[in-house]
Amino acid sequence: MCGRFANGLPPQAFYDTVDDLLVDEHLTAHENAFEYDPTYNVAPGTVYPVVRATDSKDGFSVALETMKWGLRHNAVLSSASPEMRGPLIINSRDDTIVRPTSAWHRLAATQRCIVFCQGFFEWEKVPMSRSKRVAHFVGMSAQGRGRPAVEGSTHQLMPMAGLWVEDQGQRAFTIVTTTSNKQLSFLHDRMPVILPTAQSMHQWLHAREFQRMASLLQPYDGCLDCYAVPPEVGTVGYSSESLIYPVALRHDGLEAFFSKQTPSAPISPVKVEKATPPRDRPASRSPKRPLPSPSRAPKKARGTPRLEEFWT
Repeated sequence: MCGRFANGLPPQAFYDTVDDLLVDEHLTAHENAFEYDPTYNVAPGTVYPVVRATDSKDGFSVALETMKWGLRHNAVLSSASPEMRGPLIINSRDDTIVRPTSAWHRLAATQRCIVFCQGFFEWEKVPMSRSKRVAHFVGMSAQGRGRPAVEGSTHQLMPMAGLWVEDQGQRAFTIVTTTSNKQLSFLHDRMPVILPTAQSMHQWLHAREFQRMASLLQPYDGCLDCYAVPPEVGTVGYSSESLIYPVALRHDGLEAFFSKQTPSAPISPVKVEKATPPRDRPASRSPKRPLPSPSRAPKKARGTPRLEEFWT
C-alpha cells in the first residue's frame, strides 16, 4: 500500500518539473494549483496537487489541481449509507479496478489522475517484534529534476497512478496499488502503480479503451532507490528534508529507531563512526542543506526515451 509520500518542492518548482515530464501534454494550472503546503511527509487527508485530463478539442490538455488525499466510503460505494464513517480510502487495488461489477471499475473508466511525488514511504516489520518497524523511502533511480540526493545529484519525480472523485463539492483522490515487485516484496505485498514514461502517463490520462488503461496496472519492472530513513516520518505533521535521506547518514544512525531522538538535519557523507549514547540535553540543530535551485529545462520533443534507458 502507500500511506505516506514526500514532496518538499515549492509550488512553482513542482509545476515546472511536472511540466517537463509531461512532454506529450499541454499542462495548465487550475486556480487552486498552488494552494498547498510542500511537505516531506504527506499524510492522508492532506490537500495535494495532482494532474488530471481536462476537456479540450485536441484531447491532450491536462491540469494541475489540488485535491484531498482520501475518499469517503459513500463517495465511491453506492451501498454505503450517508451516515457511514470510517478511515479515508487512500488506495485502490488494481484487481478491484479490473472487476466489471466494481465501483472502482466505473470510476477508472473516466476519472484518472497522476500523483507526482519525490517518493513514498513504507515500513518493514522487524522480526521477533510485534510493534517495531523500520521506515523506508522509495524513489526513482533515474537522474533528473525533482528529488535532491546527498551526493549532490538529483533524481526524477515518481509518477503514481491515481483516481479521483467529486465529493460534497470537493475533489478527492486515491492512489492505485498493485502487487509489489521483487525488490520491494520485503517491505509490503503492495506498491503504487508507477507510470515511468511519457507514453504511459499519456495513456493513463487519455486512454478511452479500458484494456489500454488496464494494461498499465502492473508492478514496476525497473530498479528503485530504497533505503531506511529516520523514524520521525511516522509522526504526522513532522516534515524535514532528512526524511528522504538514508538514516545511516545521521549522527545517531539506526539507534534512532530504538530510542526517541531529537530531530536532526541530514549531514554530508563522512566516515561512519560508532554512535554515541544520547544525552539528556537536546541535540543542536544543524542548518538545512538548501535544495538545488531548479532551472527550467526546455520541453522535450515526442519520442523521449523511456526512463529505464537512464539505468545501467
